[in-house]
Amino acid sequence: MRDYVINLYFDVVRERCEEDYASNQPVKDRYRILTGDDGLERNFLGNQHLSQVRAMGDILRSALFLLAQCGLVAQNPKGQSAFKLTAAGRKGALFSPLDRAASDS
Repeated sequence: MRDYVINLYFDVVRERCEEDYASNQPVKDRYRILTGDDGLERNFLGNQHLSQVRAMGDILRSALFLLAQCGLVAQNPKGQSAFKLTAAGRKGALFSPLDRAASDS
């Protein structure tokens, strides 16, 4: 799971850098962590401010915000507590590995 999350992080950073380049925008240094000699290391050459982690008072709400950042749900701009599935979220829900594992048993 850790490798999946790290690889996903590097994929997202690469895609955003490519989007900047394709739209003739200055390419930002988005790499907050790098693979170094001793494993994962903080990138001190990039932005010095790292994201702050909020305390998870409401686990479901935090999970929905995380899903929104991944593009699987969209947050209603008028109601901060309202979310709906995106097309990518629907596709992911239809082909969930948990559903496949249950049907295989």
